[in-house]
Amino acid sequence: MSLVTLAEAKNFCDIESPEFDIHGNNNLLKMKYDGGSSTSVTLTNDTYGGDGLATHLASVIDTALSCTSTVTWSDTTNKFTIAVTAGHTIQYIHSGSTAGYDIGFTTDSSASQSITSDSACGDPTEMLNTLLGYVDTFVKTYCHRDFESTSYTETYDGKGKNYIDLKNYPVTALTFVRIGTDDVISVNNTATTTYAVVSSDKTTMTLNKDGTASTLTLGDYTVLSELVTAINALSGWVAVIQSTEYNNILVSELTEFYGLSCLDSQMAYLTVWNQPESDMRINTDTGRIWLDKNVYGIQNIYVAYTGGYSTIPSDLKMATLILIKYLWDKRQESTWGVRTFSLGEVRKSLFTDIPTEAKAIMDAYKRYLV
Repeated sequence: MSLVTLAEAKNFCDIESPEFDIHGNNNLLKMKYDGGSSTSVTLTNDTYGGDGLATHLASVIDTALSCTSTVTWSDTTNKFTIAVTAGHTIQYIHSGSTAGYDIGFTTDSSASQSITSDSACGDPTEMLNTLLGYVDTFVKTYCHRDFESTSYTETYDGKGKNYIDLKNYPVTALTFVRIGTDDVISVNNTATTTYAVVSSDKTTMTLNKDGTASTLTLGDYTVLSELVTAINALSGWVAVIQSTEYNNILVSELTEFYGLSCLDSQMAYLTVWNQPESDMRINTDTGRIWLDKNVYGIQNIYVAYTGGYSTIPSDLKMATLILIKYLWDKRQESTWGVRTFSLGEVRKSLFTDIPTEAKAIMDAYKRYLV
């Protein structure tokens, strides 16, 4: 989901239906009718919409080739189709056709009753969509947060304070806050090896001995006792559950870990998060959670919540649209890296940084890192 839709961006940039600007450098087509000689079809210099250019093409083709043609424009494919009456053929010749690329023909066509553009033409949607994606990422990076309502699971450092500030707000649901972990399973490899390590990305557990890896798909096991049995079935690997009270803890509760050494007498301990906190308060507008104690540690706070807007605020949408239009205009004017330029007696100054109107809005939504 993006901060603005493509339709909103097109409307703000005042982009309507595609336009075709025909002038002295792109007003000629070469065509053959019924296999005859290559004939010049000259277009009248003007600015056309898709349907208007189709009507004009039919007129000039009929005049130049002494035939009856029908030319149609598709708003769906952004292509032209040129057809002649049954029993006759028409062919597009690319060499010498200065208007060919403008109507989507990039190479000689076959001789046929109907020919269609090779490629889409006259449609700015693809480039505008690229700018939209870039600006959407830029705004979120600048503000250090996402804005669309999404469910998150995140870990935070305990910085010796009695609160944590969530990355994405406003908060509409808080599932849990869990502080610290419990060691539930010890793993080691008793063989004489150079190294033995165990890793897990919460989907797959990998037990690696001297480069030979065994993998377990965690989704195949429901509770920790089942996982312990599976590890012990692997040659040389020993897993011990730390207490019978952990037997029925869900495997999905295991935390991620990578490269834990477990050679010979050295143990790797697999952990689960402690039980959720029961004494805390939250400011849903700012995403600050107040705890009942100061918390110290690295990546020792685990939070699951839903944050963001179900409807993007109108001023934030405006900032995004301003940036899209700013980049769209620079592309149209080919003024990348230019501070000022002149057109006749008109001198134009260009932004060299974020437009101030957009920046003022984004600063109001910016999450400041501490």
